[in-house]
Amino acid sequence: MKKFGIYLMTLALVAMTFVACDKDDMGSATITAVSEYEIPENPAAISIAVGVVAKEAEAKLANVTFEVVSEENGNEVTKTLRQITSFTPSNTYTGAIINTGSGSTDELIDLGYTENMTRIIITAQVKDGDKTSKTINLKKGEEPPTPPEPTQLSDPLDFTLGRPEHGGFPETAMGLTWASNIDGNTAKFTASALVELQSESQYAMITTREALQTAFDAANTAGGVKTEFTAKSDANFADKYLIVKDGTTLRLVHMTDLKFEAGANKAYFTEKH
Repeated sequence: MKKFGIYLMTLALVAMTFVACDKDDMGSATITAVSEYEIPENPAAISIAVGVVAKEAEAKLANVTFEVVSEENGNEVTKTLRQITSFTPSNTYTGAIINTGSGSTDELIDLGYTENMTRIIITAQVKDGDKTSKTINLKKGEEPPTPPEPTQLSDPLDFTLGRPEHGGFPETAMGLTWASNIDGNTAKFTASALVELQSESQYAMITTREALQTAFDAANTAGGVKTEFTAKSDANFADKYLIVKDGTTLRLVHMTDLKFEAGANKAYFTEKH
């Protein structure tokens, strides 16, 4: 009787060994997905393809689980997004992790993305086999550099052009040249490049060097950059608002007056740069 008991125990051990071997024979699964995913600027565009296949041809998938890890108050919190238990064919899963906010299906796993999420863990369990895991690290896009503070234009500086040159008033200054007098009350001024602004309000809106450059570039694109302008004198004078290119410097210029006097013509300006 004792020998019979030993025989039964031996038979049970052999049976357990066969069962264990059968489980090992089913092996594991291969998970295909990127190891790192950069979150797009618009999280609604998230799309991460996922494929799972049992390595052994006769093996079947028991389940595929999707989890997301987040950082909350200095701690890591793991949340199960979805566990899939039905597969067609039985050894394969094909789907994607998305972020639409419309819920999950067997093929589409809705991430419900928030900025504190750090990684996604995919775990595949083979029936009578092993578990396999794959981690997808979520990479935040580079923060755009902080734009520099706009540079305010300099304080206004008055200057005067004279024609003919006399009394310390030159014919050329700040990128502008008094080129000629066209008639008894009209003068012509030239520059390497200049823009005539349309109004005082347009002039007043330009308060930084960046805005000055933008206004000049816009005029250049529109074909509004030229090399000369004319102005009437005395009672016929009307204020002029200009952007003048002086070498590599742009100057915001307000022509405030033009006086024709015998042998002492003067043009008055205010400049900021």
